[in-house]
Amino acid sequence: MPEPRDDGRPQGGHDEHFTLPDATSPAPVSVPNPGLYSTFLLTTAYTGVVIVGSHWPLWGVRNATIHDLYDRHMGAVHLEVGPGNSHFLRRASRRQRRQARRAHRPARTQRVDLMDYHEGPLQVGTRRLRRRYPALAVHRGDALAAWPVPEHTYNSVGMTMVVHTLPGRSLHDKVAAFVGAARALKPGGVFFGCAVAGEDDPAPISALGARVRRRYNAQDNTFHNAGDTEHQLKSVLAFAFPDAVSLRVWREGATLLWEVMA
Repeated sequence: MPEPRDDGRPQGGHDEHFTLPDATSPAPVSVPNPGLYSTFLLTTAYTGVVIVGSHWPLWGVRNATIHDLYDRHMGAVHLEVGPGNSHFLRRASRRQRRQARRAHRPARTQRVDLMDYHEGPLQVGTRRLRRRYPALAVHRGDALAAWPVPEHTYNSVGMTMVVHTLPGRSLHDKVAAFVGAARALKPGGVFFGCAVAGEDDPAPISALGARVRRRYNAQDNTFHNAGDTEHQLKSVLAFAFPDAVSLRVWREGATLLWEVMA
């Protein structure tokens, strides 16, 4: 997998279409937005406004599709990057436990770790998941910087509806987030996720979705995805996972989805 260069940026990979951002310009770093990711909003409005009110109505992705990513890929030791209010993790845990009871076996996922730049998602996730995963650990860190998690530890890494909020002119500027996932995974592990495509991508989007996406990109520190495209996603994944066993990228509405087996 890619190794750091002398200037701290990752190197490696085999995609001839991808070049690292100019090393003379500063790498993007996340900026706190504690109001948007407060425990109050996460526990009162997030599910209704974001998960129910935005995923399908604005971005054209069914929540059933995202649930399916977790059902197929959550491994024995799972890392969730940008957990939001842990809605998908909690639902996946319930389904696993029901299946385990019917099959008279332990649930597949035995440990979950959470990583986020904000305290709110970590606090909400801890409250909602601790009973199911007593060994749950939280890690405060920026997805665009060195990840504060052990390397080669996780059977799965999930990053759903996060990348379009990370600063950067394009997905090429956000490559560090994908390299972080590659380093966190065990050999044979799976990295999965989804993100809203930007205006530069031809993915179909409703008129309302396009207006909201433009407004979010114009707002201070809400969306940063105007230049994010499916082609870029394929190239940064190939760069971060040069020896991947399999790599799949696809669209649903204006949402890009991926799954990579390391």
